[in-house]
Amino acid sequence: MVLPVVACPDGTPSDAVTARWAAREALLRRAPLVLLGVAPAGSTSGREDGLPARLRLLATDLPRSFPGVSVTVRTAAGPPGPVLVAASAETDLLVLAAGPPEQPAGAAPGAVTAAAATVAARAHCPVALLRVHLPQGVVPPFDIVLGSVDGRIDAVTAEFAFRLADERGARLAVESPGTAGSDGAGPANGDEDDLDGLDGLLNGMQEKFPSVRVARRPGTGDPEEQLLRAAQQASVLVLGVERGRRGAAAPAAPGLQRILDLAPGPVALVPHDA
Repeated sequence: MVLPVVACPDGTPSDAVTARWAAREALLRRAPLVLLGVAPAGSTSGREDGLPARLRLLATDLPRSFPGVSVTVRTAAGPPGPVLVAASAETDLLVLAAGPPEQPAGAAPGAVTAAAATVAARAHCPVALLRVHLPQGVVPPFDIVLGSVDGRIDAVTAEFAFRLADERGARLAVESPGTAGSDGAGPANGDEDDLDGLDGLLNGMQEKFPSVRVARRPGTGDPEEQLLRAAQQASVLVLGVERGRRGAAAPAAPGLQRILDLAPGPVALVPHDA
């Protein structure tokens, strides 16, 4: 069974970008695309604010730009967080709007956007957060970047990043976790074992995805700044998010929210067990 890519238009200017990026991803995965509208609890599936009509308009437009994509429309009523987490259980990739890096003064994000970071830590599938200013229908031929804000890269997140690179024929740039030593040339004391483990993980993934070209970048100090610099030339930045017990969100790694706020392009958050 091929699970769908699910995109959640938010009733904001980012809707077209979100839907088009998700349509391209669905084509790459040979998967159907579902446009999911989340209406406030107690509403009639969003009819009051024209939600179904907006979704149908997007669904009609997408196959013209992405021939071959299969698009269906669904609506659900309720708080965005629980609705999106429930939808992720039968989804290959959940695509949400993250808003621009710098919101205009007084601007309020849509309900889906506001729930995005919380949803990512509770979801059953990877969650891609998109910025509103991405060029519609155009994804720059940059690297897929795999990184970490908590000092380690897990197998689930690594496999997702290799898969993205394999689908696109892109290079995978791995931002090694850990900080540089005092001379700035290598890992600090105590990081060698982590890097050995990362070497083994990447070697195993390389055997599974032999066509993916991998470039390793050593830690250079502040991991947040390293990832934000890498994100400037990334078609997707891939990070892992640890789940808490019973699917609850684990405490966010320090710096994660800053990266989500400032990264200029798509950030894919991949939930994994501790």
